[in-house]
Amino acid sequence: MQIILIGKASGKKKKISIANPLSYNSILDLFKSIDIPIASSCNGVGQCKKCITSDGRLSCQIKLSDLRNEEEIEFDYL
Repeated sequence: MQIILIGKASGKKKKISIANPLSYNSILDLFKSIDIPIASSCNGVGQCKKCITSDGRLSCQIKLSDLRNEEEIEFDYL
């Protein structure tokens, strides 16, 4: 499985390959494990709302198993 991370501020796109999507609880967990700096102060419990994607979803609430292959995840501040 692959997802595409897009940073609107930088204009950069990064394709991320995921061998075992079930080994991560959320997109936020995946990004933390590969050192992509996603804002979060509540450690992924959905309270701070800092890890919000450009379409209004919280990355700590997005399950990798719910995504389709090569789905684009966009952040305004990256």
